[in-house]
Amino acid sequence: MTALTHCWGSNINVYLLAGQSNALGAFTGEYSAEYDTAPANVQFYNNGNLSTLIPDSTAPYYFGDGLELELGRQMVLHEPGADFAILKHAGAGQSLYDQSDWYADGTSSSVNDGTAYLNFQNSTARALTDLSDRGYTTQLRGFIWVQGEADAAEGRSTEEYTADLTNFIVDVRSTYGDIPFIFTRLSDNAVILDAATKSMNRVGVIQAAQDSVDASVEGTYLIHSNSFELIGDNVHYSASGQITHGATVYNTLQSIPEPSSMILLLGSSAFLVAQRKRRP
Repeated sequence: MTALTHCWGSNINVYLLAGQSNALGAFTGEYSAEYDTAPANVQFYNNGNLSTLIPDSTAPYYFGDGLELELGRQMVLHEPGADFAILKHAGAGQSLYDQSDWYADGTSSSVNDGTAYLNFQNSTARALTDLSDRGYTTQLRGFIWVQGEADAAEGRSTEEYTADLTNFIVDVRSTYGDIPFIFTRLSDNAVILDAATKSMNRVGVIQAAQDSVDASVEGTYLIHSNSFELIGDNVHYSASGQITHGATVYNTLQSIPEPSSMILLLGSSAFLVAQRKRRP
């Protein structure tokens, strides 16, 4: 479990990563030995705390071994001269509509935001402050969102989840600036039964909402997950699935047009909002 030698510069490209269990990396199983070497040019914050970007087989259900492992590896392979930070905060079984979870009121104020979303904002602020205190200038490049399973099981309609997700994106951008929003579509291979009846696979209901948001909200990038291997519960990605997930996220990030001005996070609260090009 060693880290490659790297000389850090003063500017760091920052990506925010959030969601529920497939963002955590739940139940993934073992990663190969190559992932025991942390990427040299990637700093990783897990729930606001500076961590090491290697698998942690001692964590319950392997929580924390998600797409960021391969995302970081792709960054060091393809952009060895750049510096990156991945700021992750996720929790299992969390919905977008519940006040105890990721509910967002669509404003820059956090007063009415849900508990999980508040925790995310707090952990993100801690990480950004830590980077600033260490002398780095951070450039916020995108928000990566992996979520929807809980809303499928809990019976949210296509219309409800469309509204919830759209409102969440508005809130994220009100809080962090006009940044790209990358989100992962539920897999066609997933089976998520209605929690009340246990009889209906509700994946398609949430997929329709995700498709609608991608089509209607500017600056969103939908990742299709049908090729991501699932474990036996037909919900969670395996280690192989998370590796494919991370590589797909990296390729998607590479396809996003450069903004006409960069979003700068000076400390943890000052923003220069980019004027992004329209999607092709």
